[in-house]
Amino acid sequence: MAGLILLLVFLAGYAVQRGSTCAVAAVAQLLVDRRPQRFLSFLAYGAVALAVMAVASLLGHDVFDRYRGASVLAAPIGGGALFGAGAFINGGCSFGTIARLGRGDAARLGTVAGILTGFAIAGWLGIPSPATNFPSPLVGRPALAILIGSLAALALLWPAARRSIGDGPGCDDCISLPDPLRSGGWHPLRALVLIGLINGSLLLLAAGWPYTNVLMDLARSTGASLGWRSLMSVDFVAGAFAGAITAGLFRMRRGSLGHWSRCTAGGVLMGMGAMLVPGGNDTMLLVGLPLLLPSFVLAYAAMIGAIALLITARVAKTTAPVAPA
Repeated sequence: MAGLILLLVFLAGYAVQRGSTCAVAAVAQLLVDRRPQRFLSFLAYGAVALAVMAVASLLGHDVFDRYRGASVLAAPIGGGALFGAGAFINGGCSFGTIARLGRGDAARLGTVAGILTGFAIAGWLGIPSPATNFPSPLVGRPALAILIGSLAALALLWPAARRSIGDGPGCDDCISLPDPLRSGGWHPLRALVLIGLINGSLLLLAAGWPYTNVLMDLARSTGASLGWRSLMSVDFVAGAFAGAITAGLFRMRRGSLGHWSRCTAGGVLMGMGAMLVPGGNDTMLLVGLPLLLPSFVLAYAAMIGAIALLITARVAKTTAPVAPA
């Protein structure tokens, strides 16, 4: 079983690398290029993961009741917005950070260090993570109805989401974000559907695998099976490296001091925000969205809103007419 779990986690990291699943890139493409395909791919992912969990429930494995969200909503919403601001400064979300690290961007180690520092600062300030005791609204619902509903949603989303996203300008070209994350050769829909299949299985086989949760528990010296979950996180990163190498995208870059500073500062805000959710956008997307947990859904919406506001402000600043001398 352990070997199967590690294989699935490795494939998830590989898929994250080969298709752009970064929330910052998705928002930039929506606002700048007016292309919604990445966002529709996120919704398709949720439908696929939900379908896998519904099948597991039909087979007698109750997945829906294993994961809980926060009963209070103010902290997750604020945490999601703070995480989004950090992701904007960093130039990538949890997924984008790992994808860039896998491509040889050493400054992304600063992001990881910043996230750990953000957890430590939140603890020093006495900011507690909200208790996660609110069950999924899917608990007790007929699994067959959930399966039919998720497949119907996927059928509606698929035609629009599979349209070509085009190369278009990278984030750095249009809004001056650092180090744009370009596609590794897969359409985001292909990558996210694969991640949905994998994650639906992992939610059944291995709890707590999103890597920001592992970093948070390591920083607080809490949580169960930290050694095993840390190994899963390393395996996830290894998959991202493998995806970059096989696609010919790996190129070691030390990065400038300014690049390291942006990544670290963004990571600090991401860590503090994740403490309030609790969890990064990997947890919001991989756990909260398919299980329709309100606190995670609202935190994800707040994160997207914060990124959108900051991108809009950056675009307005860079395109503002210059006053005549």
